[in-house]
Amino acid sequence: MQKLAWAALLLLHHACAVLAVGNTTCLSSQLDWYTTAVGETPCTTYQRLRQICNSAYVVGNFSADTPGDRCNDQVSDCCCNSVAFALSMLCMNCQEDAEPGNVSGIDAGAGAYTIYLASCGTSTNQSLPADIQQAVCNVNIKIDNFLYNRSYWSDGSCRWTADYAVEQQTINNNNTFTVCPNQVSPSASLPTSTTVPTAAASLTFTNIISASSSSSEKTTSVTSSTSQKAIIGGAVGGAALAIIAVLGGVYCYRRRKRPRMIQDTSSVFPGQSHGVQPVYSASFTNTEPGACTLNVLTHALTIFFSSRSGIQ
Repeated sequence: MQKLAWAALLLLHHACAVLAVGNTTCLSSQLDWYTTAVGETPCTTYQRLRQICNSAYVVGNFSADTPGDRCNDQVSDCCCNSVAFALSMLCMNCQEDAEPGNVSGIDAGAGAYTIYLASCGTSTNQSLPADIQQAVCNVNIKIDNFLYNRSYWSDGSCRWTADYAVEQQTINNNNTFTVCPNQVSPSASLPTSTTVPTAAASLTFTNIISASSSSSEKTTSVTSSTSQKAIIGGAVGGAALAIIAVLGGVYCYRRRKRPRMIQDTSSVFPGQSHGVQPVYSASFTNTEPGACTLNVLTHALTIFFSSRSGIQ
C-alpha cells in the first residue's frame, strides 16, 4: 500500500509539471519547418508571448473547433492582435494535425478572428503594440516576419501559410526575424529588401569603368613619354660631355706644347764691371697658369646642363 501511495504521488507530481509547462509538443512533423527556423514549437512561442501579460498562462489542449483558444486575459494587450491569433492557429495545427508531410493544415473560417478576440476592445493588426513588441525583443521571443505581414485577413479567417513562410526562410537564409534588431543575422545571404540594378545604372557603371581605364592609359602614356625623354636626354648629354672632355683634353695638351713667353732679363756675371753691356738671358714665364683646365671644365659643364634642359 505504501508503494502504491508513492506511485500515486509521483504521477500527480508529473501531471502538475505537465500542466505547468503546457501542451507545447507537436503531434507530428507537420510543423518541423517552424521548429527548425525558430528553435521551438509554435505553441511555445505563443505561450511565451501570452506570459508577458499573464505570467500564469499555459497552453492547454485546444478545442477541435476554430479558433482553438481565446484571448481572455485581464491584461489582454499580448493577445488582442493578429500576430497572437496566427500563432494560436499554428499551435492548434501543432497539437491536432496528425498527418505528416506536405498537407494543407487546419484553416480558420471567416469570423474566427473575431471569436478569438473575445472581450478585446480595439485590436492591433499586422503588428504588436509598441510596448509589447519591445518586451518581445527584450526577452528574445523570435516571431517570424510572415506572422506580421502575411497572416491577417480582413474577413477574420486564417489560412495555411507554411508554403510562403518556408519560401521566405529559404530566400533569406532564415534571416526572417528582422522586427527585433537584436535578432537580425549578420551572416544572412540576402537583405530583407533587394534592389535590382537597372539598365541605366549598369550603363553608368560601364561609363565610369571606361573613363577610369582611359584616364589610366593616359597617365601611363605620359609617364612612359617622360621616362623616354629622360633616358634620351641622359644619353645625349653624356655623349656631349664625353666629346667636350676629349676636345678639352686635346686643347689643353696643345696649349702646353706652345713655347712660353721669353722675357729679357739682364744678368751680371762675376768680375764684370758696371757700365759694361750686360749679357741678356731668356727666362720662361707661364702667363696663364691653371687657366686651361678650369675654363675648359666650366665650359663643358655649361654645355652639358644646357643640352639637358633643352631636351626636357
